[in-house]
Amino acid sequence: GAIRGGAKAGKSGIFELANGGTVFLDEISELPLNLQVKLLRTMREKKIRRIGGTEEITINVRIISATNKDLAQMVEEEAFREDLYYNLDVVEINLPPLRERKEDIGLLIYYFLERQCKENNKPFLKISKDAFKVLERHEWKGNIRELKSTVENMVVLTSKKTLDIDDIPNYILDSVNKNKQMEIYPMDLNEAIKRLEVNKIIEALEISKGNKSKAAKILNIPRTTLYYKIDAYNIE
Repeated sequence: GAIRGGAKAGKSGIFELANGGTVFLDEISELPLNLQVKLLRTMREKKIRRIGGTEEITINVRIISATNKDLAQMVEEEAFREDLYYNLDVVEINLPPLRERKEDIGLLIYYFLERQCKENNKPFLKISKDAFKVLERHEWKGNIRELKSTVENMVVLTSKKTLDIDDIPNYILDSVNKNKQMEIYPMDLNEAIKRLEVNKIIEALEISKGNKSKAAKILNIPRTTLYYKIDAYNIE
């Protein structure tokens, strides 16, 4: 009457091995209903039984579970046991998606960059401001796992010392550009024009890698006009 994940007959399973410690159950929402019953029983009785065994073993285990699903909604839909939900939901920690905590993206970029350089036996790579800004603007629907995978992809494939925009996967560049095009402008025409000008100036500066003369040519305006607008709009 217990969870026996990963155990062979007569051998210790994950809960026995974790006795006195912690078990982390990732994607708890994917646990089938029949195993939900066994997990609940294990949590309540604090006992397990090995596969093929007859003796019950008392355990003391802390359980941490994670999910990206709405378990409360799954309970209403009878896809997750209500009694198990309340047994697991003792201390809830809500981790917002990356798109809601963009200030963490930069920290994670440098963390994964250092880590991936070590794992791939490369000297520590730098990342350009332009590439950094693009990664900050991405929605990161895959959250931290997607960011880690992206940084690894860039580190493995580059032959340069500094990662740049052309090292970023195309789907991310396309996504960032699409989000720019879909931006909703206010009805105040002056404010809408200002926002459009700011976006286009930033885009031109990214393309020209900060060269204002080239950016002015891209925008088809005099260089003095570009300098004025950069100053007026306080564009860094």
